[in-house]
Amino acid sequence: MGPGAGFGINSSGVSVGYGSAALGSTTVDGLIWNPSGSVTDLNSLLGFGDSGLFGINDSGDAVGDAVSGGPQYALLFEGGSGFNLNTLIPSASGWDLTEATGINDDGQIIGLGTLNGVSSAFLLTPTTVPEPTSISLLGVGLLLLNSRRFGRSRSVPSTKG
Repeated sequence: MGPGAGFGINSSGVSVGYGSAALGSTTVDGLIWNPSGSVTDLNSLLGFGDSGLFGINDSGDAVGDAVSGGPQYALLFEGGSGFNLNTLIPSASGWDLTEATGINDDGQIIGLGTLNGVSSAFLLTPTTVPEPTSISLLGVGLLLLNSRRFGRSRSVPSTKG
């Protein structure tokens, strides 16, 4: 294992960060370290070019960023799968979510992105999804951290600011 850095830890002692999975590697890998000593490498597991994790909640859901055949995007790692958070918000919102930096036990995610080309922070709040096969953030509500108000969207019950 090459050099790395840890950024988040949950109450079970599972920690997240990034590093090189092998000495001499040119990629940056999102890593999950378990108290047992095992390490999960997101790049190997999910095929990312580069990734990093910055927060984890007590359910083991982790957030960060990734690059996978295109520009950097905010990432949710949940249930063994990685999700581009931009695919879980209304496409017409004007947001480009580039980095998720924290997740709490209610599933709320904070991070950085751009709103209509202007750098800004974001807070995503999950909505209840009735289908058991849907991921927990499908139909995510976007609460903007600036004081602008936006209208309703077909994809989510409400979009607030």
